[in-house]
Parts: sequence; structure tokens; C-alpha cells
Amino acid sequence: MRDHGRTAQAWCHGGGLPFTGRHGRNVRAGTADGAAGRLRPAIGQTFPLERAADAHAAIGARRTLGKTLLIP
Repeated sequence: MRDHGRTAQAWCHGGGLPFTGRHGRNVRAGTADGAAGRLRPAIGQTFPLERAADAHAAIGARRTLGKTLLIP
């Protein structure tokens, strides 16, 4: 995230999304919380690495909740 005065930009999938005002403060606060380890992702399911294709199919079919992890 870059802070350009009153505009914060969060970079997502190669594109910049400008957030201003209250939204910019929320983005900055969320980024700070994440960097400090205060956010915990919701891990919905895990797959062994050799089943990466199954994990990708489940995500594509929208059969997952939270984060999907591949375990080496």
C-alpha cells in the first residue's frame, strides 16, 4: 500500500485501487494490523501439494470457504 497524502492505494492483482477518506483510513489500519500479526485468515480447507489440481478445482467451483492452503 502506498500513502499519497490523503489517498491510499492498495495494490490488488496488479491494479491500484484508490481509497480516500474513511476508506483510506480503513485500508491503512487493516494493512498495519496485518503487518503487526493482529489479523488471522480464516483457513477453510487444506490440500496436500500433490492434490493442487483438486484444490484449484474446488476454488473454481466455489466449494470453498475462507482460505485454501496447499501443504508441502
